[in-house]
This record gives sequence, structure tokens and C-alpha cells, in this order.
Amino acid sequence: MSGILKKLVEPALKSAADFLKNFSESSDIIEKAVSLDSPNVYKNLFHKDTEFAKEYGGELKSIKSGSEKIPISLTDEDLMSAKNDIKNLTQYYLKDLPDEIVVYRYGDLDSETGVSSFTLDPNYDAYMNLPWQERLQNPMQTFTVKKEDILASPDINSFFAGGRSFDEKEMIISNDKVNRMKWHGSP
Repeated sequence: MSGILKKLVEPALKSAADFLKNFSESSDIIEKAVSLDSPNVYKNLFHKDTEFAKEYGGELKSIKSGSEKIPISLTDEDLMSAKNDIKNLTQYYLKDLPDEIVVYRYGDLDSETGVSSFTLDPNYDAYMNLPWQERLQNPMQTFTVKKEDILASPDINSFFAGGRSFDEKEMIISNDKVNRMKWHGSP
């Protein structure tokens, strides 16, 4: 690594490493989320049905090769701790973005879970990556959200060994925290 690059990169890596040291309490759930490599893991933990979210979190915690034990649901405290850690990691991931963010979505908001997935990428190719959208002919919708209201980003996986960023730049947000913009693109 060149001297200039080293001077730029090392402080950022040290800052991220120092920040991540605070996340040992829910590390088993986050570790499982990273290893499963699925954005839906985070969405399920923020499901509006907290009993579902606790059961799902319990299943995550119990994942072991060959284990046939019936998983025990998370306690309210365990679920809240995991959600807080995920949200804090997400906010750290988004730290360089403005306080209000434009996000995009194809299709209706997910009323079943109470949380929906959005992308930060206005050029996200949903028809290539979400092929059912072409059949449904759902146009891209534009929303605004306060950065502090974003619950999770699966891209926090990239903070951990074995994790990666996803190409969607996905954000998971409670439906009641987004504001639909009147139009997308030119009026």
C-alpha cells in the first residue's frame, strides 16, 4: 500500500474496528445474519409481529450444524438488543449521508411485515434483479426518509469477515417512516 493510501485508509479502518468492538452482545445473531448472506434476515427481525421476530431470532441463534433442538424464541430484551445493534451498525454505515435521504422502491409497501425494502440506487435494475416486477409492471416510486429512521441495511455485512455488500444498496424502513414523493424524474 502506498504511503498516501495508507494514511487515508488506516484511520478509517481503525475507526470502523473501534466502532465494531461495541457489538459483542448481539454478535451471535449478527454473525448468523452475515453467514446466511440474505437481506431478508434483517427484515424479519424488524417484522411488526414481534412474536414472529422473536421466533425468527431464536431460530437464528440456534443454527448449528446437525442441531435438531427446537429453537427457543428470543426474549423481548434480546430482540431489542439485536435490533438496536443492527440499527446502530446501519447508522454508522450511513454516517456520511445527509439527514434526509431519497430512497426508491418498486411495488407497494409490504403491509404484512410493516417494513419494506428500498434502494438508495435510482438506477437499480429491478427488472434484471427482481424479474417479477416486469410481470407486475410496478413503476419505481420515490420516497424520502430521515436517515435516523432507517432500521437496517444488509450491507452492514461488509463490516464482518465473510460478509459482503449487496448490489442493491438496500435499506429496510418502517412503512410509516417514509414519505412518498409526488413524482420520479421529470414532471
